[in-house]
Amino acid sequence: MKGTAAKEVARYAAALQEGYRLLKEKHFITVPLILEIQKVLENNRAGFRKVPGTALINQKTGEEVYQPPQDPGNRKGDP
Repeated sequence: MKGTAAKEVARYAAALQEGYRLLKEKHFITVPLILEIQKVLENNRAGFRKVPGTALINQKTGEEVYQPPQDPGNRKGDP
């Protein structure tokens, strides 16, 4: 497979397949399952962001659309 975009699509496909397999096995979504899917998708074990200040901002309005919990202790089921 050539090109960065093609490799990214392949990782998404692999992550979806792995997520589906794990979900069939476990029957529910868990934090470790999400981290396994993320590992396949990003090709690393970075896990959840640990640096505070992450937010999704509307590029047209500058409005903050979503800000995930900033304190890692606030995430339920976080390993």
